[in-house]
Amino acid sequence: ALALTVGSPGQSPVPPDLVVMAQVKEPYGLKGWIKLYTFGEAPDGLKHFAEWWCNRGTEARPVWEQVVPEAVAVHGGTLVAKWPGIE
Repeated sequence: ALALTVGSPGQSPVPPDLVVMAQVKEPYGLKGWIKLYTFGEAPDGLKHFAEWWCNRGTEARPVWEQVVPEAVAVHGGTLVAKWPGIE
């Protein structure tokens, strides 16, 4: 799951009020991009969040990691993001 919250990038503690706004669908291309399934009406609305939190655990035992995408775009009505550190 991907939760997004408004705030400043950096090493901040996990906010207690995270709201799940999207889910990682699948890889997009070969250069570290991913497709996201957004739960809102407009996929480009998520482009403006300063920090993203990604759950690398399970719903029962979440392991939240702060992520700042290198780039975010809408392609064919789907939100895509360039994940940092993946080439």
